[in-house]
Amino acid sequence: ADRRKWLHGLIYVRIAAFSVFILIPWFTGKFSSPHDIGLLLGSVFALSALWYALLRIDTHYDLQSYLQILTDILLITFLVNRTGGVDSYVSNLYFLEILMSSILLERRGAFIAGTLCSTIHLIHLDLVKYGAIEGVGSGGPDWPDLQFIIGLNILGFCAVAYLSNHLSESLRHAGAHLEKSSDQMA
Repeated sequence: ADRRKWLHGLIYVRIAAFSVFILIPWFTGKFSSPHDIGLLLGSVFALSALWYALLRIDTHYDLQSYLQILTDILLITFLVNRTGGVDSYVSNLYFLEILMSSILLERRGAFIAGTLCSTIHLIHLDLVKYGAIEGVGSGGPDWPDLQFIIGLNILGFCAVAYLSNHLSESLRHAGAHLEKSSDQMA
């Protein structure tokens, strides 16, 4: 029941976060195509409606958690691509996704999300740098600078996975201890 409640909350966090991180670049002229805005917002709202419906009819919350986290990471990557790639501040959304995975999926999920964010972000930036996929923004930094930026991002993703996991585990243990103490008092 607790995971279901967090999944329900993730739907609202997703809508709010993506709306803010899509509308701000739109107002500041970061999107090169208005089609991107409609595609992203439409995808976020359609997927949120799908997740909400699945939450009502399906009880496989572990699978739903993994699917939602994976889908969000892919949406974040597309948003990063369309708002400047390596120059985009939207990559901070990866940190929020890692935090949510540590709450929803505990230790293993946090490290899977951190590793997945690192891998997808690395592949995305490399593909843009080599011209395999279209990117928006500047031509990007030189190769050594790009390696440094990617390394910092990977370090940041892993650090957030570790720290958010530690915090969520501590909160789980404190909650269990509090519940046990309140049961003993009753």
